[in-house]
Amino acid sequence: MAPAVWDGVLWAGLGLLAGLLVSLLADLAPDGPRAGRRCRRCGLERSWGAYAFNLRPCPRCGYRPRRPWVLLLLTAGLTVLLRFTATRVPFGWLWPLTLYFLLLAVIDWEHRLILSELLAVGLVLGTALGVARRGWGATVGGALAGAGLMLLLYALGRLLQARLGAGEEPLGFGDVLLMAVLGAVLGWPGVVAGLIWGILLAGVFSVALLAVCALRRRGWVGRVYVPYAPFLLLAAWLLLV
Repeated sequence: MAPAVWDGVLWAGLGLLAGLLVSLLADLAPDGPRAGRRCRRCGLERSWGAYAFNLRPCPRCGYRPRRPWVLLLLTAGLTVLLRFTATRVPFGWLWPLTLYFLLLAVIDWEHRLILSELLAVGLVLGTALGVARRGWGATVGGALAGAGLMLLLYALGRLLQARLGAGEEPLGFGDVLLMAVLGAVLGWPGVVAGLIWGILLAGVFSVALLAVCALRRRGWVGRVYVPYAPFLLLAAWLLLV
């Protein structure tokens, strides 16, 4: 077998291991180790061996979440793609940043939560990447601009929430801090493009959601809260590659 093929197999295997780690952290980080090991349907606490990664069905109710398998395939595919595709950012930076983005996106999608501990890690990683690529000025400027722009949207969201009645916040303060991290990664003025593309991606998804509900004859969707962080992260990742 050609060396390039063996290299691809090796990196695909590393991608699978990375997907297992991301899936495990997505279970354990939001609620702690004990709560993260429980079955989401019946609450049975799983052992660290057979059920730690949700790859086998729950022995009580048979529930098997799809997310771990999706993450395994996604991380393996992205690892091989990034390893053998020329990008603007070196693979040594882009691969851990991709895994970090996936972890944040999964947690926010499932829990509507952006953990401050993970944001602190991202700020260190993003600042290091930003300074290495474009220096301190553009990196700090991007972080401040990202936080400032999202803070304006956050304030507008709170105002609309107060005017329209109680409900889930349109944007959380975690989104403001996340944009500071993405601003450090993208720099100034790249953070502006990242925010605009994130808003557009979220809008496209929302329109698609309405269309799917209409095709299924379910009528008006009503109040469905779509997390914003995954679209901001996707926009930043697309700009990086």
